[in-house]
Amino acid sequence: MTNFKQIIPVFINHLENYEGKSKYTLRNYTTGLNKLCQFLIAEYDIRNVEDIKKIHISNFVFDLKWSNKEKDTLWIKLATSTVALYLSAVRMFIKYCNDDLELKCIDYTKIDAICVKYRKIKSIDDDMVKKFIDIPHEVEKNELIAMRNSIFIRLLYETWVRISEALWIKMIDVWQKIFIKWKWWKNRFVVISEELREDIHYFEWAIDSEWLFPRLNEWLMWEVVSCQSMQWYIQKYRKLIWNDFVTPHVFRHSFATENIKQWTEMNALAKMLWHSSITTTEKYLTVHDQTIMDCFREFQQYVNKMKKGKSFAKRVMKH
Repeated sequence: MTNFKQIIPVFINHLENYEGKSKYTLRNYTTGLNKLCQFLIAEYDIRNVEDIKKIHISNFVFDLKWSNKEKDTLWIKLATSTVALYLSAVRMFIKYCNDDLELKCIDYTKIDAICVKYRKIKSIDDDMVKKFIDIPHEVEKNELIAMRNSIFIRLLYETWVRISEALWIKMIDVWQKIFIKWKWWKNRFVVISEELREDIHYFEWAIDSEWLFPRLNEWLMWEVVSCQSMQWYIQKYRKLIWNDFVTPHVFRHSFATENIKQWTEMNALAKMLWHSSITTTEKYLTVHDQTIMDCFREFQQYVNKMKKGKSFAKRVMKH
């Protein structure tokens, strides 16, 4: 089996069942590979994976970045991050064909990856987080919605979970730890404070729902609140207390940034955030002038202790 269209579903199934890729990743990988398939058939009449050459991939990338047209009049340039994602899908696909299907394809390492500059990490300080936690009780008429949204923001900040992970937490999973389904097949846990756990249990008693973050549907039954709804609430609160753009993921960034300030070990923070590479964690290293001054002062205090607090001038004057 070397036909491109036949291998793509097998590859996507492999990513889902054995690699644990999210549905978002699977959807984007499928889109990228289908675009490659259409391009190879239209431009080179290539239908077999083994016939793909490096020049074909390079021309495909160029076509993605520059040759997208709408009604043959408007040129559209895909974002570099999108092109990089599609190219990553192609590289993984070629590697899968070589290693797992034992086909004679090009070496995937010869396909140049696209380097995407990291976006600047956005975070907010403790005072702003406290405002976000308190404002649902001030603006929401329904006290249950206010409690749910306040707990939601506290959970994002205190436990660094992602919004997609938080929304699927069940009440039965909440103890001193919260067990979270990660990447659809791996389990991990986060530790919550005693105050947050008490508020969650009180909220559970008030709504009697199996889900931690529920909503009432049209049949007056509890179901998981949508990601779009919670993002809408965050934007609603943001407009009332802050002008800058804030997403639920900013609270995760704020957690990491605050831990960096508290001199948390980088390897430990990477494990807490479940980053597969410590390079991802290093994005949170934002060095400010005040931080540099503090480092200098701390080292100078250490040196002074070694010299028993006496400067060279004082020692000279003493003698």
